[in-house]
Amino acid sequence: MNASLNSIREVRKLYDIEMAFDFNSFNFLKPGENKTSEILAFFLDPKQTHAQGDIFLNYFLKVIGFDEKCIPHLSKRVSVKCEHYTNDKRKIDIVILLGEWDFAIGIENKIYSGTKDQDNQLSDYADYLSNQVKKSRGEYLLLYLAPKNKQPAANSISNARKEELENADFFKVINYEDHIIDCVRQWAIICQPVRVKSFLQDFEQYLKRKYKGEKFMSELKGISDFALKNSENLETALSIINAGDEIKKRLFEKISKPFLDAAEELKSSIDKMTIDFNLNSDGWTGFLYQVKGWNKFDIKFVFEEINANRFICGITIKEGHERNAQSNVKLVESIKNSGLEFSEGDNSVLARFYYQEHFNNFLDKEILNDLLNQDGKHVRDEVIKQVNHILEKTKGIDL
Repeated sequence: MNASLNSIREVRKLYDIEMAFDFNSFNFLKPGENKTSEILAFFLDPKQTHAQGDIFLNYFLKVIGFDEKCIPHLSKRVSVKCEHYTNDKRKIDIVILLGEWDFAIGIENKIYSGTKDQDNQLSDYADYLSNQVKKSRGEYLLLYLAPKNKQPAANSISNARKEELENADFFKVINYEDHIIDCVRQWAIICQPVRVKSFLQDFEQYLKRKYKGEKFMSELKGISDFALKNSENLETALSIINAGDEIKKRLFEKISKPFLDAAEELKSSIDKMTIDFNLNSDGWTGFLYQVKGWNKFDIKFVFEEINANRFICGITIKEGHERNAQSNVKLVESIKNSGLEFSEGDNSVLARFYYQEHFNNFLDKEILNDLLNQDGKHVRDEVIKQVNHILEKTKGIDL
């Protein structure tokens, strides 16, 4: 298999100057929840500058299984809006209106498995859409879009209400892996402008990497070709698959060690380190440092993607504190003015998370070698450096 992969890599190296295999515009964009919603809304809107009319919307309706139900309304005026306010000032991520509320589609978009559903959020959205379409005797559909492993929480909509709405075709759970990635791939195939097609292809690859952990396609093909070449190779491949949980467990131990070692080194400043780390289908999470004297905030190192491509560190509001409370505003401003040069997280993996990207690709060869052969000494030193940097910059701030 090594020979096969080496051959693929040699070909890539030879033609990379012409093809730029690893280039992807989304490496720069790194869209959060709001921006991802904006991208989807852009393509679902027939009036947008992609100039493809309603072909994207039509295919999306086909993917979610509502194309036939919407046929009578597709000739009507279509409007698409992000962050549509309800009567209770809640914001539905995307609302698609066919006609004047003749058929309404609301989309609640969760791009991270770890994002918590708000209390009564989906139930309130369903009530709002239902009341709005009644005025024109229309129909509605509320979509819950999330990673495949994430389901609506009971605090957002009760199981009984969810089942009732699903049976009436008013509610449907869709996911990125089975629905959106395929949808975006088909959008790229059916659209005509090269610039639009290239953007969609990049978006598809970004989503595949984020939700399926896929690497460069030719390498995946090379691995599968090797596995299916003969029975001996297949047996080896299946043995590796079966050992997956044990490999993950031992990798978890390797990754945890430098963070535990860093906590020991930092014990004069750190009360406790909590491991909030998951190696199953929920993806990667992270490590939390509780700082002595900090009452509302913690320092957190967190993975954002299932293949650990993006690893960030920053300051997050403690669990149990109101994330958007007025009392936190001054603290938030203090963090912003501390000189840390952190970005502000949106309502995604951690609301009110102030962070900087650290390891661009945590599991690259150099870091893996450090974790596997050097007990993670490089990672430990970097963690200590970042924690001390945050502590120094926030000195004197009541956190």
